[in-house]
Amino acid sequence: MAEPRAFWEGFYHSRIVDSYPELPPGYDWGVQIRKYCPEWYYGRLANVINTRHQTERFYKRYIPNGKPKHDESTDVKFGAVFCHRAFYDRALKIPENSTRAIENGIGKGLLLHELDARLSSRSGQGQTYLAHDEHARRVTSKNERWSKISITEILNTALVNRRFDLVKNDFASSFEDTNENVPDLEKLLNKYSDGTNFNRKTDKALFDYARSCTFQIDLRGNDFARAIAWFRGRESHAPKLLLKGYNLTFPSGSSLRAAVESIAVQEYGQTFNWEDLNRNKLPLIMVFYSQPIIDLALEAIGKDPRDHADADRLNLRYEHLLNITETHVLSFIEIAGRQVTNQISDTKVDPVYPLLIPEIVHSGLGLGYDIRTGTARNPLDGSLITDPETILSSRLDRAMIEVSLRMKDMYQTMVFSGCTRLCEVRTPDGKELTASMKTGELREKPTGPRGLSAKLRAYHGGLYPRSDLVVADDPLAEIAARTWIDEYAKLDRSKLLDPRTNYDDWLKTAGRTVYRAVNKLQGPFLPNTFGGPGSDGWVL
Repeated sequence: MAEPRAFWEGFYHSRIVDSYPELPPGYDWGVQIRKYCPEWYYGRLANVINTRHQTERFYKRYIPNGKPKHDESTDVKFGAVFCHRAFYDRALKIPENSTRAIENGIGKGLLLHELDARLSSRSGQGQTYLAHDEHARRVTSKNERWSKISITEILNTALVNRRFDLVKNDFASSFEDTNENVPDLEKLLNKYSDGTNFNRKTDKALFDYARSCTFQIDLRGNDFARAIAWFRGRESHAPKLLLKGYNLTFPSGSSLRAAVESIAVQEYGQTFNWEDLNRNKLPLIMVFYSQPIIDLALEAIGKDPRDHADADRLNLRYEHLLNITETHVLSFIEIAGRQVTNQISDTKVDPVYPLLIPEIVHSGLGLGYDIRTGTARNPLDGSLITDPETILSSRLDRAMIEVSLRMKDMYQTMVFSGCTRLCEVRTPDGKELTASMKTGELREKPTGPRGLSAKLRAYHGGLYPRSDLVVADDPLAEIAARTWIDEYAKLDRSKLLDPRTNYDDWLKTAGRTVYRAVNKLQGPFLPNTFGGPGSDGWVL
């Protein structure tokens, strides 16, 4: 083997330069990108009504409910893949949540992008901008919270590319300018709406692609309710939009509904009409994290979520967690204030507005939980889990999986969202770090049993049930994994619901070629890896 080059400092693995992941024989990257990142994805959501991949049927305690059906008539059955914070590239100084990151993806045919947006304290035009953290330091030269900076100053602030400090295990104080300011969300949408970001004559392909994008706008806290009230009057022709919020702020659908309707009156002087969301083709994604469900479960047994004995939490029963989770999720599905349904069979009914897309954040850890015995195993290799906190996480994850399956069976037209979340930075010695939402500071991802959930959420292709939409840090690896698992090998994911079946053994049933290819996709995320020898001598 050739001697590796001297150690390089920096993020030097470019998404553009590095080769694409391996696809199965007979599959072409151009075709796969068009399939998983289709133009105007919102319009294709309707296709899912009759063409959902019926392999994922509802299973109750490992007993199949009816014979699975297979429909080969659509190219959206395997899911749509969104670029997380757009298709950024640190090696090329293309920052996350930027116009250049969107254009970088468009150039590869990646038309689906997730963007993080924040709203200033004031309402109206020119009051929204793109940023993920609550603090500005990670992506700019400023060292303060966004809330302390005026909107005028924010929109004139340059985005930077920070180096990594190997001593502090955090982003360094040194940085490089990226020649782009913090984007104004409204101006960005207008550019992609009328195509002025590209020359129609010289860049016709990019012009057409730009108008075919779908943006998933991620909003934290009460910004979600404020954005619903604001966007509901915007006719979304191009680009198509989806607004995403979190149950961390809203304990029930009624609390979100009340917040939106109050904001509409106070800030816009109008009564909010939920039908406007459907009229303007504006779906909502609701993310259901586990901690709010734990809090609700504790409250239901008379315990204070902020002051309770560990045993109260660790001993929460599976049936109780299942009921709390289902009630919590259903409260958002009925968010419009009345159950409007469309009869599609003798027993199935589906809500017709607003179009709500649940993102029930189950990692797959619960696939190793045995409801009958209360034991938990690592769903990857079948090893027994003994840590009490991880057993609780497995129990709740299993309840969240069950609710997802019930929703799929109850609402056959419903679309489900997910996320394949990788590290912010990978160090030369293999440590994986993620950024704090509040401070932007890096912290090491948990390892061992308590790091299993995070590890599973980073698995490309996911486990079971598979999401219809997925936001991915590495969209190409996500597309490749779904191609290998679902299209080429046609593996039955529902078998993973039996805690006696682990992921490793299940994947091996597809043969050595598939097993090696999919496992290779779970390797280090090189674009976020700092330092190391030259690419011709990289040893992992």
